[in-house]
Amino acid sequence: MALTPKDIAGMLDHSTLQPWLTEAEIRRGCEVALKYGTASVCARPCDVPILAEMLKGSPVKVCTVIGFPHGAHETAVKLAEAALALKEGCQELDMVINIGKLKSGRTDYVESEIRQIAELAHREGALLKVILETCYLTEEEKELACRLSERAGRTSSRPARDTAARDAPWRICG
Repeated sequence: MALTPKDIAGMLDHSTLQPWLTEAEIRRGCEVALKYGTASVCARPCDVPILAEMLKGSPVKVCTVIGFPHGAHETAVKLAEAALALKEGCQELDMVINIGKLKSGRTDYVESEIRQIAELAHREGALLKVILETCYLTEEEKELACRLSERAGRTSSRPARDTAARDAPWRICG
């Protein structure tokens, strides 16, 4: 079976995360996603109400980032950010792991944080995607982060490519 452009669009998240985007540009991003049928629009947390309004009743999901861009927020802050996003209509959460804790060997902290946010998301019927800023991680840390994410109940894991200083490779967890 050959994939069509529409099939491919339905697998993509349309990103509107750039800090300089205006509300009008966020709305245009939603229009683009609706036109091409992307899987979701991923926006800054402050823009979730706009997405919820514009994407209501469509197959395009509302997505936002948690702990963006470096994952260095306290777990309580990430949980509050996630709870508010879900209350405002978010259907998918893209959570950045705490890179410093992972690199410090604090796997208990990282796994617990992912688990808490996954449980919150799943209670509300939302997906949790764990973002790995792979350019900051060794191969071993990438594999470890994937294992921790899987054990903690994330929906999926993915590398981040648009926020880090160095280019991140696409090969990551399965």
